[in-house]
Amino acid sequence: DSSSVGTYEIRYTAYDSLRNRTTVKRTVKVVRKLDGIIKEDTNNQNYYSGADVNNYVQFSGMLWRIVGINEDGTIKLITNDSVSNVTYGNQGDYDKTNIYKWLNDYFYDHLQSKDYIVKSDWCVGDVSSATDDGCKDTKNANVGLLTLYEYQRATQDSSNYLASVAMGSYWLANKQNDENSWVVRDSVTETFKTTDITTTRPVINIDKNVYAEKGDGSSGNPYFLGDYTTGNSNSKLNDRLVGERVEYSGYNWIIMDTDKNGTTLIMTDSILDRTEEPLEISYDDGDKKHQYNIEEKGNVGYQIEREVKDYLVDDDKIIENEWEIVEFDNTKTYDDFEKTSFKSKYSIPKSYDMFSATVSTRSWLIDYSKTEDNIVFVGPGGRAFDMNIDEGFANNAVRLVIKLDDSTAISSGEGTDVSPYIIK
Repeated sequence: DSSSVGTYEIRYTAYDSLRNRTTVKRTVKVVRKLDGIIKEDTNNQNYYSGADVNNYVQFSGMLWRIVGINEDGTIKLITNDSVSNVTYGNQGDYDKTNIYKWLNDYFYDHLQSKDYIVKSDWCVGDVSSATDDGCKDTKNANVGLLTLYEYQRATQDSSNYLASVAMGSYWLANKQNDENSWVVRDSVTETFKTTDITTTRPVINIDKNVYAEKGDGSSGNPYFLGDYTTGNSNSKLNDRLVGERVEYSGYNWIIMDTDKNGTTLIMTDSILDRTEEPLEISYDDGDKKHQYNIEEKGNVGYQIEREVKDYLVDDDKIIENEWEIVEFDNTKTYDDFEKTSFKSKYSIPKSYDMFSATVSTRSWLIDYSKTEDNIVFVGPGGRAFDMNIDEGFANNAVRLVIKLDDSTAISSGEGTDVSPYIIK
């Protein structure tokens, strides 16, 4: 069906007067403007609503959802998954807050397709209800968050495709007042303290003239916008994009970053398990600080260092790296956390790392708490907690973070959830 977006091979057959047959093959690429698809899908409402909507887009290596068309014609996208765990922050004006810094410094730095992104005015005014669009106060930035108004607008017949995963929550753009900010929790909206930690779903606006070059907008076949091409056989992994998926050593992994030295930072897409037996560990009872340490017997770091090999098929491409341990402090911005370091082949994610929130099973973070007897971990729904160890969450699973050497190459795959890159 060449009326649908995609690339097709068309054959033409003709006969001359002597009945000699000639066949010609042509490759035809059918594209459609993305805003035209949105208008058709939404009956010119220009924004998606309800639960069952095919508005998935693969952009800059990550899976996104189309929110709709803005008044200036730009197209608003939100990440399909929560990405990281951060506080909203109480540092004053919005452009001084932790959430603003993380979105526009850390997250934006990890995007590949910046030419498509339109720097925009984001509605960040305090609101008391979803009838207020929050646009009395705006900040110009590359990356923002969904507003309370936009979230509620997407509700149809009590269903909303923007609802968080079960037991999850994520920040919205608007505060209620100086101390509280709006979140989506499950399918409802409520407020958390600005010093609480929960997940983020970054939002960007892209150019109105983009085209969908393939896909049908479903989760298994999202629209591709032509902002990047997938890797080929023998492509170096360090040339690939943050957010793309990789299959290695018996697990699916997410590319977190690539370094100037050619190494690639990746994290398991799920917890470590072996024949359905997850690696679950805890700190010794006598440990009060619960700070990651690979040399201290009974420490979570000590156990991971010695047990992780049993959960990997091979580790030939994994190289030693210097890893950071951070002190989680909800009064500071993420880049001001106190840091120490250690050398090893293995680590676990920090709260604010890319994709630290893309798991719904309780698992350890490498952050440690300022409060004695507290631990920092990701709970159900991907949200991080800084909580007393006696609350019943002392035993947690492990997501592994590693670096692959600069020779690592791809043999096949498209770098997506459905078709991850296979490592040679």
